[in-house]
Formats: sequence, C-alpha cells, structure tokens
Amino acid sequence: MDLGMCGKVAVVWGASAGRGKAAAVSWAREGAKGALCARHPGNLEAAARRIREASGAEVFSLPADVTDEKAVERFLGEA
Repeated sequence: MDLGMCGKVAVVWGASAGRGKAAAVSWAREGAKGALCARHPGNLEAAARRIREASGAEVFSLPADVTDEKAVERFLGEA
C-alpha cells in the first residue's frame, strides 16, 4: 500500500506499544522517517530498535509525557 509517506517524518506519540507502535512500523515501511515518543525509555528504545531493524528507516526517539507541555515542546524541538 502506498500511503505517500516516503521522505516525510511521522511523529508518533505512545510509540512503544500497541497502536502507536503499529502506526510507526507501518509508516517506516512506507519510507517515512520516525520521530517516536513514549513515557517509558526502555520500552521506547526497544521499539525504536525493532522498527529500525524491520524497516531500515531513520528513527529518532525521546522519552516524553505528552501531558507535559514543556516535554512536548522539547520533543518536537529535538525531532
């Protein structure tokens, strides 16, 4: 399926598990770069590593709680 994501950046909250991780995997396989965020650093890095290995995509990950505005600003600024 071509979602038109090739060369774009997909920002995914809650990317360490469930629907967020599934979305990140799908977009990475479509050629998007990933900017992934989740609250738990260990789970997030493991998910980012698996996505890189499965897709070869460039993946940036940073732990952040999206209920914290400053954390979201930091994540988006670094991504």
